Amino acid sequence: MSERSSITNQIPVSESDVREGIIKNLKEWGFDPTYNEEHNAFGDEAVEEAVENSKPDSGAPISINHISANDGVLSKDITEAVRQVLRNELESSNDEIFFDTNDSIEFNSKDYSLSIECGKKIHAKSARSVKTFDVTAYSAEDWYRKSWKFPPSVGGHVYEALVARHMIDQMPCRSCGCRHQLYWNGGFDSSSSWADVVCKNCMASYEIKSVSSDATFEKKLKYNSFNGGSFRKFHKNPARYQARYFVIVSREATSSQESNDCTSHRVSIAEIQKVEPSLRVQSFDVAKASRIRIQSNVKINKNSLEMARCYVPIFKTSHTEIAQSVFEDYYGSNFN
Repeated sequence: MSERSSITNQIPVSESDVREGIIKNLKEWGFDPTYNEEHNAFGDEAVEEAVENSKPDSGAPISINHISANDGVLSKDITEAVRQVLRNELESSNDEIFFDTNDSIEFNSKDYSLSIECGKKIHAKSARSVKTFDVTAYSAEDWYRKSWKFPPSVGGHVYEALVARHMIDQMPCRSCGCRHQLYWNGGFDSSSSWADVVCKNCMASYEIKSVSSDATFEKKLKYNSFNGGSFRKFHKNPARYQARYFVIVSREATSSQESNDCTSHRVSIAEIQKVEPSLRVQSFDVAKASRIRIQSNVKINKNSLEMARCYVPIFKTSHTEIAQSVFEDYYGSNFN
């Protein structure tokens, strides 16, 4: 990995860029403020929510001492490390309500518009038909019982554990160059958002995301567009991290030349250049949500991009079976 990075800021975003970004997103979704009052009101709400989300937290910044006190000791046993990350996900999301639509939104006609009716349903209107998408709310327990049955949903947490363990053992901090100073940050409080791994020495943060394949990564890299997490949690993180990195791991495995007991995965790391607001399907799930949920699009500094291989022991138990065990231990209820 490279020498110390020159990034020493919180990657602020201008209000004009936020407004332009949301307006562009709204147009892509078919919202037109001149269409009717409902479109205009929803557009105004989305823009103001995004602008508010982009403002840094007004409280006193959290210090490295506070974060170090929550130092998450990630097990050296890779299966146990995966269990830790999965359990942490359940603990940090215990009081949340999750939303899902009963169908996928697909547009095959340019002549369409979207609107929110009575704050309860999403409508996609086209010249040919009107399709309704009911929004369903789930408790955290019901949500993970539903979503963790699908390997891609579990995979993000699994690969967070795998890459975090690899970074802690083998990687010097990209920002300060120190070894043995990286640690798993877990989900202990709001400072953990966008910071799966943190450097104790310089307070650099590393957000780990997984993609389905090497080809998917190349496509996202071509357009420099990666799905991020909550726009609000990035910009309002109280920790004031001094350098922000994006770590992308491919879930596509290739056989390791070093051992028959391992698979090899491509891991890419780069400085976060910009975090822009983005509207996705879940942003419109406002039936029971208190606000429009602004998601994010991440742009990286391509000049800082470096790639490596992460060697992962072959699991004797499937990811879904590990998730089932963690779920049943935590909730004391049946996974199936």
